Amino acid sequence: MKPLWITATSATHVPLLEVHFLPSFFACGMDQTFDLDITYLPDSARYDQSHYNDLYRGWIRTMHRIFCENPNRLIAQSGCDFRFYRPVQGVMPLTWEKDRADAVFCLQDGPSELCTCFFMARSTPRVQAFLYDWGEQREPADGQPRFNELIAKHGLPVLKANPEQYWTHGYATQEVWDGKDVGEIPRPPEDLILHHANWTIGAENKLALLNHVFEVKANSK
Repeated sequence: MKPLWITATSATHVPLLEVHFLPSFFACGMDQTFDLDITYLPDSARYDQSHYNDLYRGWIRTMHRIFCENPNRLIAQSGCDFRFYRPVQGVMPLTWEKDRADAVFCLQDGPSELCTCFFMARSTPRVQAFLYDWGEQREPADGQPRFNELIAKHGLPVLKANPEQYWTHGYATQEVWDGKDVGEIPRPPEDLILHHANWTIGAENKLALLNHVFEVKANSK
């Protein structure tokens, strides 16, 4: 059975899915390695809106259900605010050693923090228990530090993605982009595998980030 890649979108985020995520997923041949499952959320909300936590909690619980329905399967989960530049499967460990069966391959949001928006793990009982606990948090959308704490609480070994390959502009700047000046966005690395359009708020800004980095990479060839 192939590994599974799961993502979610909503009405406001469909352009991210259709303009960047899906075309690049197939262009990089990711469908040859991963089955793809897309969840369409019933509502839309910005990160800074009050009901975003309810929406995000629903996605985490859906994630938990999918993991439980696919025991021992390797599953990657991400937002739809990503663009792929090279096949992930070429550098990501697709099998874990027996003593690291519960390892979680994570995106880094900064030098000391893992990002909730992308990780890959085998669906073991410990990983499923971690997802259940995450979905029970009062404010899961604002709980990235809690996400990191829960990974440690459940004793899950962490494999950190190379931030020069699995890249977000905020890793280095640690500053939220306001969407006004693309000149503030650092130049993407040469060895880019995927770009995560975070460290900004709103689907419009995310789309602008994805567009800008895509143009920079296209013009650098």
